[in-house]
Amino acid sequence: MPLSEFYIVKMKGRKKGKVKSNCIACQRWIKIEEKYGITEEDWWNIFEVQNGKDPISLADLDPDSCHVDHCHDTGVVRGLLEPKINRALGFFKDNPDMMRRGAEYLDGHRPIQQLDPEGRWRKPTPPPDVVDGGGI
Repeated sequence: MPLSEFYIVKMKGRKKGKVKSNCIACQRWIKIEEKYGITEEDWWNIFEVQNGKDPISLADLDPDSCHVDHCHDTGVVRGLLEPKINRALGFFKDNPDMMRRGAEYLDGHRPIQQLDPEGRWRKPTPPPDVVDGGGI
C-alpha cells in the first residue's frame, strides 16, 4: 500500500513524522468500534437497513462521510446520518420536545422579511384579514 494511505503523525522535536501502523481506512473502523461498539460489518448492516439513505433528510448517504448517530445517555447506536443532520440533532440536545417545537415554529411562522420583485428586502405584507380590519 502506498504511504499516502497512512496517517503520518508529526512528533515534537523530530523532522520526520511517524507513520501509523494501520491504514487510514482501517483506523476509521478501529475508532468506530472503540467509540460506538460496532464493527465494520455492523456498520454496513445499518447502512443496508437504511437503504443507504439518511432517515431524516432522505438523502443518499456518502459512506465515507456519514456519521454514526448514538444516544449520548445510553451510548446505543440509532443509525447513520448526514453530518449536518447529526450536528443539528446535537444542537437540539437530542431533545424530541425541542425538535417538535422547532417544527411547529417553522410550520406556523411567516418570515419577518421578504424579498420584493427586485430582490430587495422588505417587511412582509400583513394577511388580508388584518388589512380589511379583521372582520367579515
